[in-house]
Amino acid sequence: KAMDAADPTCEGRARRVARYSVAVGEQLKLPSSQLESLEIAALLHDVGRLVAGDGGPQAIGRETPGSGEMISATLDMLADMTCFKAIEPAIRYQNETIDGAGSNGLKNDEIPLPARILAVTKVFEAKANRMDSVTKETMKKEAVVEIGRQSGRTLDETVVKALLVVHRKDALDSAESEPVAKK
Repeated sequence: KAMDAADPTCEGRARRVARYSVAVGEQLKLPSSQLESLEIAALLHDVGRLVAGDGGPQAIGRETPGSGEMISATLDMLADMTCFKAIEPAIRYQNETIDGAGSNGLKNDEIPLPARILAVTKVFEAKANRMDSVTKETMKKEAVVEIGRQSGRTLDETVVKALLVVHRKDALDSAESEPVAKK
């Protein structure tokens, strides 16, 4: 809620990214403990924006000059959490690209799977929930095209395929209306 209050243009973003991430993780058959960590990481992935800023909503879904600063601020803010060790890799490496062009130069499977999932779901959410699109259906179609365009180039192909399977099942739409924690 603090993120929503700080930047109303991104209202609900963290919850949507968390729901999409869990749906993709389930499609990839992650164990429940990893799904829980993924959900927490997705909810908190850009909380550092509260102190570091990020260049505005246009920066969402891609690395920008301030991305490293935002990630560092996020990690600093979360360092004392008991679950930090489980969520830290997803947050630290969320802006890595499979071609190695990210700030840490990691490629492909060097990037932890939760970070690869977060990267895909952040891009999908940013494109599917733009404020300038006419309809939700149009936004989702555009998001699918964008994810497909980046698949195998900057985004993990396996994760993209999982997101597309979930999307075809309309599970992303149902994920938007479910509570974040299914406990």
